Amino acid sequence: DEQIALKARLVVDDDHRDWDLKAEGGLRLVGGVDISFIKDNEVDALAMLGILRYPELEVVHTVSSMIELKAPYIPGYLAFREVGHIMDLLEKLKASKPELMPQVIFVDGNGTLHPHEFGLACHLGVLADIPTIGVGKTIMKIDGLHEDWNKRRIAPGSEEMLVGTSGKVWGAAVTAVSTTKPVFISVGHRVSLST
Repeated sequence: DEQIALKARLVVDDDHRDWDLKAEGGLRLVGGVDISFIKDNEVDALAMLGILRYPELEVVHTVSSMIELKAPYIPGYLAFREVGHIMDLLEKLKASKPELMPQVIFVDGNGTLHPHEFGLACHLGVLADIPTIGVGKTIMKIDGLHEDWNKRRIAPGSEEMLVGTSGKVWGAAVTAVSTTKPVFISVGHRVSLST
């Protein structure tokens, strides 16, 4: 199965030689990817890749494409529906503005916080060979986390580790300074949770 073969290539530790958060000027370009449906439409969607200068978080470039998502959504297999479209965006960027290729990509989807420990952020990172970080809006039922975390609120501007009933740390729940509803951060590829 493709997911198992790709998972064998997953790197969950820091492996980003061209940048270091502690080095001045090390990390310069970050990306974010998302696919959003057109309102009241379950097929037509917009795929978007945004490139931001770091640490200013100034948008320097975007690549987008109207797409059709013909495959049904199957929980645990979002990558098979979306990753090809995201790879197309990266190829467009590489062809038009290679100097703006991001050094790390934040993915609207889970990384290792996933029933198979290989969500969209992992899948994209391995295929594109680029560091990725999963940013999920919900948690699937994993190791006792589901019911607890999808309803919880935490203090604005804070983070809490997502520890399953087994004791395993799956990721972190993080809030912006203006909200108590967390997003769920997890390892994608080549970036550790501590980074």
